[in-house]
Amino acid sequence: MGPGSREPTAAIGGDPMANTLRPILHIADTEDAVIEKLAQFIQVAAEAAVARHGRFDIALSGGQTPRALYALLAERHAETMPWQQTHFFFGDERYVPHDDPQSNARMAAEAMLDRVPTPREQVHPMPTHHANPADAADEYEACLRRHFSTRPPHFDLILLGIGADGHTASLFPNAPVLDERARWVAPSEGPTEPRVRLSLTYPVLNAAHLIAFLALGADKTGPVGAALSYHPDRHTTPAAGVRPTD
Repeated sequence: MGPGSREPTAAIGGDPMANTLRPILHIADTEDAVIEKLAQFIQVAAEAAVARHGRFDIALSGGQTPRALYALLAERHAETMPWQQTHFFFGDERYVPHDDPQSNARMAAEAMLDRVPTPREQVHPMPTHHANPADAADEYEACLRRHFSTRPPHFDLILLGIGADGHTASLFPNAPVLDERARWVAPSEGPTEPRVRLSLTYPVLNAAHLIAFLALGADKTGPVGAALSYHPDRHTTPAAGVRPTD
């Protein structure tokens, strides 16, 4: 989804009440309309997950794009979201301390997590304190293995962004991590500072019950089209490699 001056904006999601992902493209003319639509989608997905298995496991997207979405959830959905039954994880993270202005964990905490009644032990940020990012990736994978009984883990919903270059999470074009099939979490390298990142890998993304892409701006039209194409190339457009099978 994304804003524009009379330019279509869109999000790719699915039916939160269905058992399999059916791609749906939501288009709106304004950022506010897109954000509200996605917030409602998350509310329905959360309620369905709690009804299905007693909790809602969601992986959050980072960067600044979803900040308004998280703030809206904390404000307008404060009384209706099943916060006490929700576990928050992260799809990727910049390898900086959690109090760094570029930290995804900090952004989500400021916009939403510090403002809702989810128990602190149900918020699971990616660790960034290890000298070796691979050790941090292993620690987060161990966290996922403790929480989920399925292999790979089946998130109820993963929120993702999509960059103008087609990247999603911290999976960037032509990166070696795009071919990772064993690890659930892996270090990756971004094109801008801080270059070191952690990211969920395709095996985890594609095991999700639901995926929702939030795409804001006319420059996302090409990547969104590639992500929906019948012949996707994940190496040039990593978002195209996200094809959930649940």
